[in-house]
Amino acid sequence: MSSFKNRQSGASLMEVLVAMSISLVVTASMVALMANSLGSTARIVKMTKLADDMRVAMQMMTRDVRRSSYNANSMFCYANDDCATDGAIVAAGDITIADGNECFTFQMDRDHDGDSTEDDAGAFRRVTSGDVGVIEMWTGDAAPDCDSAAGSAGWVRITD
Repeated sequence: MSSFKNRQSGASLMEVLVAMSISLVVTASMVALMANSLGSTARIVKMTKLADDMRVAMQMMTRDVRRSSYNANSMFCYANDDCATDGAIVAAGDITIADGNECFTFQMDRDHDGDSTEDDAGAFRRVTSGDVGVIEMWTGDAAPDCDSAAGSAGWVRITD
C-alpha cells in the first residue's frame, strides 16, 4: 500500500506550463491565419466591386457614345453621299474632349426628330472626390459644365 501512495497522481506544474505555452502558440497561429484570411476576402470583395463598377461605367459610356452619331433621319442617307450637306439631315456634333482629357461631351438625337443640335448634350467626366477618382455622367438640362465641382447639380456619380 505504501507504494501506491508514493506514485504521482497528476501533472507537475512544469508540464502544465509547457502544455499551456504550446496551446497558446497554436491558438495565436490560428487566430492570425483567420485574420489574414478575412482581410484577403475583404480586399477581393473590394477589387471585384471596383471591376464591376468600371465595367458598368464603360458600358454606359460606350452605349451613349455609339448613340451620339445616331440620327432618326439617317435612312435618307442611304445611297445619298451628300445627305448632311443637302439638308436631308442635320449632322450630329463632334465628341468634344475637355478639361485635360478628364471630360467629354457629345450630342444625341434624343427626341428622334433628325436634329441632334437642338437636344441636350450628354457628357461623362472623371473628377477627384477626396483622394478617389469618380466617374460622373451629365443628366442636366443645360450644356454640361466640365469645370464644375464634383457632385454639382446635373452630374450623377456612376462609380464610387
